Amino acid sequence: MSISSLNGLQVLVVEDEMLIALDLKAMLSGLGCVVMGPVPNSNAALRIAHATPLHGAILDVNLRGRPSFDLADELRRMGVPLIFATGYDESFLPDHLRDVPRITKPIQRAQIAEMMLAAFVPAQACP
Repeated sequence: MSISSLNGLQVLVVEDEMLIALDLKAMLSGLGCVVMGPVPNSNAALRIAHATPLHGAILDVNLRGRPSFDLADELRRMGVPLIFATGYDESFLPDHLRDVPRITKPIQRAQIAEMMLAAFVPAQACP
């Protein structure tokens, strides 16, 4: 798969630090994604998720001092693939969310592109 596989993917960005959110939005837009948000909290994220089909979501683990785990659970119930963006290590995550891919901040373009290809783009069968 190539980066061009990300073109047109609708990706929700949930990040409460505005500079990080805007940087991530610019990065994803540059990869061809349609960025939903960024939004700073779970309520705004759920409004978008219920109104718009999503190919994936990138969630900050800590939103204004509260973990985003309930949001992650709801998005998973809706079938939305996730990537956590965090400075925390895996031990901070509850057991049932440890399989969610995790990218460490500061986010690098090549890393997020690779993770999105793996998590958000369905594997194509070889002919």
